[in-house]
Amino acid sequence: MSCRCEDIRCAEREREVLEDIFDRICDSEIYYNELKNSCIDIISTMVLSIYLQNNEFEMMKTRVENRIIKQEDEIRNYKNYINDKISLLEAKISRMRREDERYHEDEDDD
Repeated sequence: MSCRCEDIRCAEREREVLEDIFDRICDSEIYYNELKNSCIDIISTMVLSIYLQNNEFEMMKTRVENRIIKQEDEIRNYKNYINDKISLLEAKISRMRREDERYHEDEDDD
């Protein structure tokens, strides 16, 4: 058993970085949703303003919808990945703190 104070500080800094990444992903998701809504509005406007054969419009709409689903899945998966990393790091920090407390208690007893 050894002092884990420095390890704890390093892990806490790493957790802060991951939390910052997670916040940035959430911000990006908001911007993405705004862009997605704009694309949906554009498609709706196009339908009203130009003549497209029905199958052409449906193909275009399907491509956009599939891309939206793919992007949303990628954002969700990355958020889950970062969240899992944060949770694992928090568990590691907790274990290191317990070990460090035992080390310092034993050190105080000497």
